[in-house]
Amino acid sequence: MGRKMMACVGMLIGVWLPMTGYANDEDIMFQVQPVVSESQVDTHASYFDMELERGEEETVHMLLVNNGAEQIELVMNYHPATTTSQLEVDYSEAGTNQLENNIEYDEHHLLEPFETKEVPITVTMPDDVQEGIILGGMYVEMDQDDEASGLINAYAYIIGMQLMNDRDEAEALRPNLNLQSVRTDLVYGEPGLVAELANDVAVAATPLHVQTTIYRDGELFLEDERQAGSMAPSSVADFFIAWPDRQVAPGNYEVDLTISDEEETWQWTDSFHVEADEADDLNEASIISSDNSTMLWLIMGGAMIALLVGVAYYAGKRGSAKRSA
Repeated sequence: MGRKMMACVGMLIGVWLPMTGYANDEDIMFQVQPVVSESQVDTHASYFDMELERGEEETVHMLLVNNGAEQIELVMNYHPATTTSQLEVDYSEAGTNQLENNIEYDEHHLLEPFETKEVPITVTMPDDVQEGIILGGMYVEMDQDDEASGLINAYAYIIGMQLMNDRDEAEALRPNLNLQSVRTDLVYGEPGLVAELANDVAVAATPLHVQTTIYRDGELFLEDERQAGSMAPSSVADFFIAWPDRQVAPGNYEVDLTISDEEETWQWTDSFHVEADEADDLNEASIISSDNSTMLWLIMGGAMIALLVGVAYYAGKRGSAKRSA
């Protein structure tokens, strides 16, 4: 049951370049696989890896597989690589990068029971492409209005797409990190430090070792250390550290931040001030506050019940389909 639950609700995403994962699990409603073409640089990779000249056009293909006995509709979109608040490379959100207006594909695909469909994706390397890597992925999920499964948008596949104009130049590049600002704010309803970081070079920064020391009114307030962080090429991230007592206090804050990879170290010191009324507003809006936390647990409990009902419904339908086959 644990395996089935994970397959139904988990994002099938790799740490940097995403792969397909769980491809043989019979309870996965659909599968997505890249088709290796002559333009593929790394033929053993489970993502698209291309080196193209400026203005060069290339068409690659993906296989969409319906594993079930009912018709389904899949939605496919290109997502650029971004960096999360925990310094992880992510492909689950729509956004923009150099490939935004240079990739063509059909967004909606209807698959009959047990059908396998090969779909084309046409990529054109931008004429003004910068040195480095264009990193993103093809994000495939169940159509929001498709109720055949009983589990709407329960999981998604992402097939990574890495483009380079000159591989030797790209591999010689080094990331360059900058600290843009520091402040206290809410992230997903939780109060903490937000340090806006930028990687202004089109190459991934990984692995990153992050050390943070925060002082409040001249006294040590918080120490934090992270290993194995990453930043996507040409990306900005609101790096987040939750306050240790989950409450915002007024005062003068100083932040010492050190980030290093295997070859370089970046160090910054910055400060910010929190007024009493600002702290009160953030604490009141926080989900950690007593009133909001009760509502949060109710919502989470309801969502879990709905998820379990959905999984049971889908498992029942799968069992009925197998018995009738």
